[in-house]
Amino acid sequence: HGFTQTLASWRPVADDLALQAWAAWNRGTPSDVAKAHELAKTALELDERSVMAWKTIASWHLRARNNQSMPPEQAEAGAENAANRALAIDPEHPLVHTVWGAAQVLRGRYAEGRTALEHEIRTNPSHPVAYSYLGVALLMQGEPGLAIERLRQALAISPRDPRLSRFERLLALSYLHDGNPGEAVIHARNATRAPQVDRAAWAVLAAACAAAADLPCLDEARAGLQKAWPGVSVAAVESEWPPQTAVFRQQHEVFVRGLTQALAVP
Repeated sequence: HGFTQTLASWRPVADDLALQAWAAWNRGTPSDVAKAHELAKTALELDERSVMAWKTIASWHLRARNNQSMPPEQAEAGAENAANRALAIDPEHPLVHTVWGAAQVLRGRYAEGRTALEHEIRTNPSHPVAYSYLGVALLMQGEPGLAIERLRQALAISPRDPRLSRFERLLALSYLHDGNPGEAVIHARNATRAPQVDRAAWAVLAAACAAAADLPCLDEARAGLQKAWPGVSVAAVESEWPPQTAVFRQQHEVFVRGLTQALAVP
């Protein structure tokens, strides 16, 4: 009985910490993201059934995988474990299907990820991250046209999102896969001008400029890429992707060809 009372008294504190963690996570700056991780871990020490804290931990690992700040297997396993915990505790909690679906996408389970993300969008259509990971799943399934629709929705929902650079570069890549290098250049350039720029945005711009045969654009993109990502290689850029399907690789040849051209000594 005493233990139950103690747990009940700690739960409001854990809930408050988890809310602070989620708010910090959504601000999205590197310092806020680090703070979010620490707050979420503290919340889980007080209440291991805090769905919001598990959701934050999953999101932190997803980000670590996307920006390559952690070995891929470690990041993917951390995201999947935290998402599984959140889903098991409360499958109806907002965004639980987003983090679980995103973890499936990173593992290469595109059908399962797509189902979970589409479920989230039906029940909670106002959060952009589900649309962005669904865009990745659609690209991997060889459907860049549908990926374009979903990524445009992400941008429409949250045009000032801290993940704006990622959304724009995924949209640019989708246009490149869909045979429209002109639109790819526009959105890749947007990605390089976001408040928080993914270094891979410069790689997408370089590939798009090469595909569009726009040499001034290519020179600009090459310089930006080398500054943002010293020692960059095609292999390093490609290592960001989850397991590539055969249809993705076929449609992705234009990107690899353009990036190879950009990285060749001019």
